[in-house]
Amino acid sequence: MSEPISSLLLTLPKLAAIGIHAISLHSEPGFATFTPGVYAVFESGVTVGAVKNSQGDPGYYVGYTFKLGRVTQRVTASVPVGAITGYKAMPVAPMAVPSIKHSDFPLRVSYLPRPPWQGASDAIHFSPEWSIK
Repeated sequence: MSEPISSLLLTLPKLAAIGIHAISLHSEPGFATFTPGVYAVFESGVTVGAVKNSQGDPGYYVGYTFKLGRVTQRVTASVPVGAITGYKAMPVAPMAVPSIKHSDFPLRVSYLPRPPWQGASDAIHFSPEWSIK
């Protein structure tokens, strides 16, 4: 491989995990359950993703994932904090989504807090997630 190309590859951000947005169970009726999308968490903590939100619209987000540590021997907690687009009531909304992941299962369980607008709902969200080693 030529030196410029190998130098460029060394400067690219390294992935820590990738995930698939899948299911959201809302506390209020009238919201989509199937909320497909994808996301990536980089070793630096930078997090990016795209999702079809519970209103049925595309949303895109960027943020930083804070690793909160172990809850038990095999369960870790984290919270991505940032901004997400795609909601009718707020085109760019703040985002803080606490979650847990068991080391033996490729599944992240997240709590989506109720947004600060009328007619919204909080939810529990399920995302298959794989660590990149």
